[in-house]
Amino acid sequence: MQCPCGGATDRGKARNGPLKADLEYQVCQGCGRVSDAELYIQGRWVSSDLPGDAIARRWFNELTEESAEQLLTVVTALQDALEDDPAPREPEQAELF
Repeated sequence: MQCPCGGATDRGKARNGPLKADLEYQVCQGCGRVSDAELYIQGRWVSSDLPGDAIARRWFNELTEESAEQLLTVVTALQDALEDDPAPREPEQAELF
């Protein structure tokens, strides 16, 4: 990946061992800019940075034992619900008499 400054980027990683949280990101070799971070808790993806909003990095920096557990619980429930959701069906046509 290439940084907006023109420098090449490398993959970086930060770990919070007690909370089992990992932050994976791109870091520019030239200017040091960090971008495209993804947050994982207990190996499960829970958040990504958005354009103009370093949300995954903020979560990682502010995590507590309680917030990490809550975030993982909510994201796991949502991901599980989406995975269990059957394929979308075609809307049924109303019969006209």
